[in-house]
Amino acid sequence: MVYFVCEVCNETLKKNKVEVHASRCRAFWAVSCVDCNELFKGNSYTAHTSCVSEAQKYEGALYRDKSKKKQSPQERWMEVVSHVAAHTTDKSAKAHLLNKIAAYDNVPRKKAKFINFLRNSLALSDIVMAEKIFEIYEQQLEADKKIAEKATHPSVKNVEINGASNDATTSKTENCLIREINDGDAKKKSKGKSEQKAIPIPWLKLIRKVLKTSKDQQMEYKLLRQHVLDIVKGGYASALSQEQLKESFKAVMKSSKLRCRRIVQLQI
Repeated sequence: MVYFVCEVCNETLKKNKVEVHASRCRAFWAVSCVDCNELFKGNSYTAHTSCVSEAQKYEGALYRDKSKKKQSPQERWMEVVSHVAAHTTDKSAKAHLLNKIAAYDNVPRKKAKFINFLRNSLALSDIVMAEKIFEIYEQQLEADKKIAEKATHPSVKNVEINGASNDATTSKTENCLIREINDGDAKKKSKGKSEQKAIPIPWLKLIRKVLKTSKDQQMEYKLLRQHVLDIVKGGYASALSQEQLKESFKAVMKSSKLRCRRIVQLQI
């Protein structure tokens, strides 16, 4: 439970009592949090859902968080409720209702209970409005989940920058592709000991195979080029230099139908 102190009369208030107090306290302009002393002007206090513990407050820099507990679904839900209220800037009836909901500490996250909560606590009889508000919360919750998933599973580009790419997996994939190419090309080579002829490099075929081994079938341009050139060097007898190979790769990419900026994506 978060408590606030009125900056005008110094009255201590529960979060869901601040709005009522503001309507009767003359010259009301802000409240401050009892625990962290942070000042909140107007209705900005609605976004303040959790605060420092007693130990953290009094130990200061010496405090070490030992719990590091995973957020519960209800805690995530309450963060969404506060976030939506804090980022709604219009002055519509819906915005006013969002702020009133955010003033409560335990808003139900099940639709039926949520609608019943609005009916009993806020005297809201408009079921359509209640359902719209619940849908807003659900959309924000889903957006937050996607952001969290991206942070947990970084893209190929981020992995390369951080120096933490899956070298073992990539190397294994490259070796498999090289063996596959060698097996296919062996059938085309002459069995005699005559002079070997240069085998045409199927650039587009190699590019597509490498992309299919990556997550979401997409890869950063330079990383893709590196993998393909490694396969070419290991599986083809080419007289081309490194720069010539790069130019050939670039020409193929320009003429292909692949989506290519910094990230190359396989077209399905």
